[in-house]
Amino acid sequence: MLALVELLYGSGLRASEVVGLPRTAVRPGQPFLAVVGKGGKERLAPLSPPAAAAVAAYLADVPATSRFLFPSTGASGHLTRVRLFQLLRDLGLEAGLRPTQLSPHVLRHAFATHLLAGGSDLRALQQMLGHADIATTQIYTHVAVERLVEVVESRHPLADGIDPRPSVASRRPWLHTSISSDRLRTWSPRSPSSRATPIPTSISPRKSRGWN
Repeated sequence: MLALVELLYGSGLRASEVVGLPRTAVRPGQPFLAVVGKGGKERLAPLSPPAAAAVAAYLADVPATSRFLFPSTGASGHLTRVRLFQLLRDLGLEAGLRPTQLSPHVLRHAFATHLLAGGSDLRALQQMLGHADIATTQIYTHVAVERLVEVVESRHPLADGIDPRPSVASRRPWLHTSISSDRLRTWSPRSPSSRATPIPTSISPRKSRGWN
């Protein structure tokens, strides 16, 4: 059971993908496994050290003649999706979870969510999940909003209310400005003859028709 959970959560496999894995899918020393996904498309899925260790321990009980990693006496020759759902449901109940809180899709969703929260690239996640369209992968991005807010609040220079950018006066000490409600007065010692020039605060509709 541990091998199933590790592959679902650690590799982000679909239910149909994990039950149909061949016995030779996991090879010693390889940090990935070949998976045949939707439409018969093959991809490489990550294999974490804990998952590899769990599968290695599990293989000791799998007959060497078995074609599948999770064999069964049924017509398909391997564990069925229905049985996989049942096993996870029972495992969740033992842990005090509701039936809907643990399923193959929940573990796959957690895989994607936690990778995004950890800073994973969206394109890389798309390949790991086997999505044909990146728009499907973007569904998972909304769950990382809290993480993004946290990053902005902790890393952005304006987050503490202090503007680190040099002020206009420090960048251009020769320029002095004073702002009133109806005009902006600008004076520069470089131009002794310069005088305050009123700037309109609104533009008539006739003059702004050509603006986009």
